[in-house]
Amino acid sequence: MSTEKKYFNILSIDGGGIKGLYAARVIEQIENKFGNKISEHFDMICGTSTGGLIALGLALEHPAQKIAEFYTSRGKTIFPHETWYQRIFPLLKQFALANKYKPDSLKKELVGFFGDDKKLRDCQTLLCIPAYNISLGRPIVFKYSHNEGNFYRDGELNVIDVALATSAAPTYFPVHRINEPNLPNTICADGGIWSNNPALIGLLEAWDYFVGKDKEFDTIRILSISTISKPKGEEFNKGSFLGWNAKLIESAMEGQSFFTDFFLNKLSKNKNFQLDYKRVTPENISPNQYKKIEMDLASKESIELLNNIGCNSGVEFVTKENAWLSQIFSTTKQYLITKS
Repeated sequence: MSTEKKYFNILSIDGGGIKGLYAARVIEQIENKFGNKISEHFDMICGTSTGGLIALGLALEHPAQKIAEFYTSRGKTIFPHETWYQRIFPLLKQFALANKYKPDSLKKELVGFFGDDKKLRDCQTLLCIPAYNISLGRPIVFKYSHNEGNFYRDGELNVIDVALATSAAPTYFPVHRINEPNLPNTICADGGIWSNNPALIGLLEAWDYFVGKDKEFDTIRILSISTISKPKGEEFNKGSFLGWNAKLIESAMEGQSFFTDFFLNKLSKNKNFQLDYKRVTPENISPNQYKKIEMDLASKESIELLNNIGCNSGVEFVTKENAWLSQIFSTTKQYLITKS
């Protein structure tokens, strides 16, 4: 009788606007090293906000390089920044009038990438994509419908609706309304409001349905990929909305991401839990570099910096954790999607 553990592999991707390019480049380096799409080796992919867009792309079997190129080429259209008017007027809107950006450009670019007819049921990997259900005043997680949980609500949802819901960052993009038979008149905001790092969502989903006694899998393995956070603390004593500006959203998102990482690290070291956990974060980001990579800054300099940091971080992680990654890529994913 075999005593070898059967791992349920989860890939988790943080939110962070244009900084999602960093995560896409990290994943690209992993795919380049092992020569396969990452979706072929992970049983579930979780992603919040920009991480949700990447998760949807991977689950629809797009290579990470194609996703990274989407950010590189289309980021400036989603977050226009080239002229003084494009820089100043959105800030004034965000402060006093409305959302900083209209959703039209984002939706157009997403349709161009995904198509307008893809449904969540078309994905080839289990998914957990968090958003915030304003209509009910509580979190919502969009999932690939699976038999283990008798879960069917989201299968017919359009991928574009899910993408716009999870990335509707307050003051940046307007809330997104979904009106489908299983989710009538549902108004959603960005999942980063409550789960910018969705690794814990994946852990709980796995424990509920896939891993443990009398279930198919014995243990959980999580690869969590961050976006780029502030390198250090800073002096700050501005209490107004204008003073906080982008820090109001980013501080909450980064704080939640940090706590989830801290919690999972603690859990993985507890012998009573079957959890193998790794997180990819960029090293040695200077304060001057961080100033050039804000959540919605898609300037040429910012894009180049994100590309470079993501590629370098990916190479460093693959080199350091080659043996660990090799275990994942030695077999294809064990949970197989069955289409009804």
